[in-house]
Amino acid sequence: MNLGGEAGSGATVVNFTHRPGAADPLRDGAETQYDLTTGRRRFAEAEFSTFNDQLKDTSFYELYQKLPFAVGRMRVRSLAPGKVMTMHADTSPRAHVALATNPFCYLTTASGQMHHVPADGNVYVFDTRLEHTAFNASEQPRLQLAIALADQETRIA
Repeated sequence: MNLGGEAGSGATVVNFTHRPGAADPLRDGAETQYDLTTGRRRFAEAEFSTFNDQLKDTSFYELYQKLPFAVGRMRVRSLAPGKVMTMHADTSPRAHVALATNPFCYLTTASGQMHHVPADGNVYVFDTRLEHTAFNASEQPRLQLAIALADQETRIA
């Protein structure tokens, strides 16, 4: 299965939510939200209102049904060993659940605040509307469930 991700980024993505009628529900919205050439927003998080039928027999669907906020893109993101995501700001906060991690994987803000998300089954919400990055300084893949809070979509940075 092709998990997506940008060429050379060391990141892969599998989407649990998609836009109604998406041709490829597992990859819908895997690209960045903004066109890097024009700066135009390609889509809003609230458009990802459909949970993938192929994945409804998973614990991810159970979590999806229990979340106390409107869910936008809900996806598993992998970050390969030694990789760093580019500095960016999202249009809504993100909830994170670490599925596979270690003490050398962090979310870091532009101001230098570092956050390690432990693989303890809890949901951690970060205001990713502020510039941030993620890095994996280990020798093992980092795997996280990232969930956009669609009802709080607005860029503040």
